[in-house]
Amino acid sequence: MIDITKAADSADMIINGYAYTQNGNEIQVLNLNNPNKAVVLDRSGTVIETSKIIKI
Repeated sequence: MIDITKAADSADMIINGYAYTQNGNEIQVLNLNNPNKAVVLDRSGTVIETSKIIKI
């Protein structure tokens, strides 16, 4: 299980319960209220991956 506190602390920005973290050319978005729901976007906003558990 993902550590919500660690995910929130390492996020670049949190908006309305979603943690946004830049990782190279990707942006990882994690739902802090339901950490099994996540998406990875490229810089242009195209979805690369969904429902990924992001390891921090």
